[in-house]
Amino acid sequence: GHAAIMYNANYVVESIAEGVVEGLNNWYSTTTQCYALATYNTTAAKDAAAAEWCHDQIGKPYNLNFFDINRRDKFYCSQLVWAAYK
Repeated sequence: GHAAIMYNANYVVESIAEGVVEGLNNWYSTTTQCYALATYNTTAAKDAAAAEWCHDQIGKPYNLNFFDINRRDKFYCSQLVWAAYK
């Protein structure tokens, strides 16, 4: 699977092999199955702050060590989204 955070109506922030990038929010046009999830018990302001934090990480490399969840100098996809809310 893959995880990304919606930055705005047109863009997501995600960590892919090239690192943390901003990509088009075009998941609805893909032929693969995608799911959108919402956070539970957060405010719109907290969600926006999490998305902004992820956006600030653009340019950082991909983290190949999936067990090193506390790193903040590189990210794998779900680690990026998780860290934004942590």
